[in-house]
Amino acid sequence: KMLEDINRGHWELWDNKLLNQILVPISEKIVARNPSFDIKEGIIAIDFGTKSTVVACQTNTDQILPLRIGKGNYKEAAQYKDYENPTIVEFIDINQFLNSYIKKPGRPYTSWEDITVSHTASINLRESTSNQINSFFQDLKKWASLKDKKVKLTDKKGEEFTLNSFLETSDGLNPIEIYAYYLGLYINNQYNGIYFKYLLTYPVTYENEIKEK
Repeated sequence: KMLEDINRGHWELWDNKLLNQILVPISEKIVARNPSFDIKEGIIAIDFGTKSTVVACQTNTDQILPLRIGKGNYKEAAQYKDYENPTIVEFIDINQFLNSYIKKPGRPYTSWEDITVSHTASINLRESTSNQINSFFQDLKKWASLKDKKVKLTDKKGEEFTLNSFLETSDGLNPIEIYAYYLGLYINNQYNGIYFKYLLTYPVTYENEIKEK
C-alpha cells in the first residue's frame, strides 16, 4: 500500500544510489518518498542499562511511548517486560555484517541474520549450547568503562575476534555502535518517522572521554 499511496510512498525508491541496480518494467504507478518529509520534532530517551535498555519516544505532544527492540512477533499483545530490551549482541557472521555496514554511510544493507541484538539475541542465548557462549556479548556497559581490557569472542562461523577497549575502537568491531545502530533502525523508520533529538543516560562514574564517545 505504501508503494501506491500518493500520500505515503517509499523511502527506498527515493534512493538513486542503490547497489546492483536492475531495471524492471512495471505497469503500476509507484511512489517515492523523500525521507526528510518524515522528520519529527519529538525527543527519544534511552536508558542504557547493564542488563536492559529502555527506549521511550515523546512526540510533539505530551504523549510518551516506550519502544520494543528486536521483539520478534509484534502482532502479539505487548507486555511490560517487552520494553526492557536486553543489552546484548549476538554475533553470527561478523565479517559479512561489517562488509555490508561500511559500504554505505547511511542505512546500509545489513542483515539481521548476521548480527542480532536485544530480545532475539537473549532468546538465542538461552537456547544456545555451551560452545556458543562466546558468540554473545552482554557486558557492553562495563566494557565501555574499561581502558585496558581486551575481550576475545567468536561468531557462529567460528571466526575469532579481539575487542580492544571502547576508547580504542575506530572503524572496526564496536558492539556499542552496533547496538545503537539497531536501536536507530527501530526508532527511525517509515512507521515512526525520523528523530534528531536524543537524551541518553549512562553511569556518573564514566569519565568525560567515555561519555563523549
